[in-house]
Amino acid sequence: ALVIGPLTPEMPPKVEVNADDDVGRQHLMECDCGKSHGPEQTQSLGVDLKHNDSHSHGHHNEKRLNLKIRIGVLTVSDRAAKGVYDDKSGPELVNGLKAVLGEDSIDGVDSLIVPDEAKEIEQCLSEWDGHCHLIVTTGGTGCGPRDFTPESTNKFIERECPGMVFKMMQFGLQKTDFACLSRYNAGITQKQTMIINMPGKVKAV
Repeated sequence: ALVIGPLTPEMPPKVEVNADDDVGRQHLMECDCGKSHGPEQTQSLGVDLKHNDSHSHGHHNEKRLNLKIRIGVLTVSDRAAKGVYDDKSGPELVNGLKAVLGEDSIDGVDSLIVPDEAKEIEQCLSEWDGHCHLIVTTGGTGCGPRDFTPESTNKFIERECPGMVFKMMQFGLQKTDFACLSRYNAGITQKQTMIINMPGKVKAV
């Protein structure tokens, strides 16, 4: 909803410059979106900026978080589950997550392949919910009659993360217009596990 009236801040938002504060920090209705964080604030978020620069130099093993997280990677595919072809998207996801987070930040990765069956998807999500900090699925996000992954995931999600969905869609549309047919999904469960649904193709992952 768009509120028009006294509550609406001046546009463009004022930029405060203070020697004791971040130069150019914007305050928009006291929202902290876009604010940069000092060392103390950053540490409270669980992010260690000391190691973030290492990603650009290819050092994927360095720890990037102050806490270790457990990850679940679920591949949803009838043919991969039957062994018709090897699962390539799941391993690609694991490698990507290790590169982004740093292997030293990961407490372990649970990987599983299930067919496009709602019951099996939900059984896996139920077992990992609360056990894993992050669950990333690949496959079953299309518009086909056997694409159930978003619906199964929605049974666990308590709070949606639309910004992540937007970012995935934005990236996908830069590659192909058919990305609009993929039903991206992301959210947080009651047990504080984040679940992200990604497409099944390796390039999309």
